Amino acid sequence: MSFKNAEKYYVWLNTIIVFLASCLLFKTTPPTTITEGAYYSLSLFAHISILLYIIYLPFYLLPLNIKKWLLPILFSCFTLLIIVDTQIYGFFRFHINLMVWNVITTKGGWGTLGISNTEILIYSLIATVFIVLQYLLFFVLLKKIQKPFYLKNYLLALGITQIIGVSIYAYSDLYDINSFTKVFQIVPYYQPLTVKRTYFKIYGVLPTPQIKISIAQSGGLIYPLRPLDWKIPEKKYNFIFIVIDCFRLKSFNEEITPNIWKFSKASQTFVNHYSGGNSTRNGVFSILYGVYSTYWDHFLRENRSPVFIDRLQELNYETHVFASTLQSFPEFKKTAFIKMNAFIKDEYPGQAFEKDKQVLDDIYRFAAKNRTDNKNFFSYSLLDGAHSTYSFPSAEAHYQPILNRVTYSTLSDEHKRIHMKNRYHNGLKYVD
Repeated sequence: MSFKNAEKYYVWLNTIIVFLASCLLFKTTPPTTITEGAYYSLSLFAHISILLYIIYLPFYLLPLNIKKWLLPILFSCFTLLIIVDTQIYGFFRFHINLMVWNVITTKGGWGTLGISNTEILIYSLIATVFIVLQYLLFFVLLKKIQKPFYLKNYLLALGITQIIGVSIYAYSDLYDINSFTKVFQIVPYYQPLTVKRTYFKIYGVLPTPQIKISIAQSGGLIYPLRPLDWKIPEKKYNFIFIVIDCFRLKSFNEEITPNIWKFSKASQTFVNHYSGGNSTRNGVFSILYGVYSTYWDHFLRENRSPVFIDRLQELNYETHVFASTLQSFPEFKKTAFIKMNAFIKDEYPGQAFEKDKQVLDDIYRFAAKNRTDNKNFFSYSLLDGAHSTYSFPSAEAHYQPILNRVTYSTLSDEHKRIHMKNRYHNGLKYVD
C-alpha cells in the first residue's frame, strides 16, 4: 500500500515539476493582466497534467518492480521534452511538430541545427542529472510516504479546471476576446473548443459585438520589429486597391481582360510579384502586410492591423472597404480592417457579378466625393465574379461550351479542362 501511495504522490509531484518547466513559455508570451495570468496558468497546469497522466496510464498496470525503474525515466523524458519545446517556442513561436520531428530523425537534420558536440555533451549531462534526481525523489517517497493520496478527487479537480478553461476559451472565441484565445498559441497541443458554427446553426446569427481594439505589445507577435521612422510626405497620394479573386496570371491577356491589359500598358506593372498563397486570405494578407502569410494565425489571434493602414489613418485618410463577399471570412474584419469595421460595406444583393457591379459603382462614388472634398483616401475592394462558381450574365458567355451549373462532385476531367475553364474566362472577362 505504501508503494501505491508513493507512486501517486510521485506522479502528482511530477505534474508540478512539468508545470513549472512549461512556465518558461510565459517568458516569450507574458500575460498582460492578472486575469490573463491566472487563466493561462490554470489552463496550462490542467492541460499539462492531463497530458502527463495520459502518458502514465499505460504504465499503471505494470508490476511494481518494473514501474519503480521505468517511471523516473518516463517523467524525466517528458519534462525534458517540455523544456525543449519551450525553447523551440521561444525561438520560432511554434511547438514541437512533424517538421521538428523530421529534422531530428532525418539524416543530416542535426547538422542543419548547428548544434556542436560540446552542446550535445552538456545537454546529455543535464539529462543524466535530472534522471538521477527523479530516481532519488521516487525512492525517498517510497521510504517516507504513508499518507493516502486521493487520486480520484485530484483527477476530478483537474477535469473541472480543464472544462472551465475550454469553456472560457469557447466564450472568448465567440465574442472575439483575443486576450484569452491566445492560450491556444501558448499551451502546447491545446485543443480548443469553439461553438461559433453551432451557435450560428441554432440562432442564424453570431452575437459578436463590434470589435474593441486592444493591441497588447507584450504579446507573442512583434510587429513591426522596431518603431518605424515616419516622415510627413510632401504630397499625399490616394490608394485604390481593386483585388480580383482568383485572377490567374495566364488569363491576363489582351483577349480575356482587354481593359486591364490596356490599362497595364499605360501603368507600372509589377510582374515579379509573388502571391502569399493560393487562398484569398494568404494573398490579401501578403499584399496588405508585406510579410509571409504563414504569420496569418498570429495576426488573427492578436487582432493586429497592418502598419500601412495605421499610417494612412494617422495621416487622416478617408478609408473604406467595398467587397462582394463578407469580410468576416476570411477574417479580415479581425485583422487588416480591424480599425475600419465601421467603414466596410460587404453585403450587396444579387449574384456575384451583380455585386461586383455595385462594388465598382460605390468605388467611383467614394473616389469622386473625396476628390470633390479635396480629401486623401484609401479604398479596398474585392471582386468575386472570377471566384469559385464563376459568375456572369448569360448574355456575356463569350467562351463556349460551358457548364450551366457547377457541381464539383460530378465534374469529369473534360469538364474541368474545357467547360469549367471557359466558365472561368467568362467570369473574368465580365469582371474586366
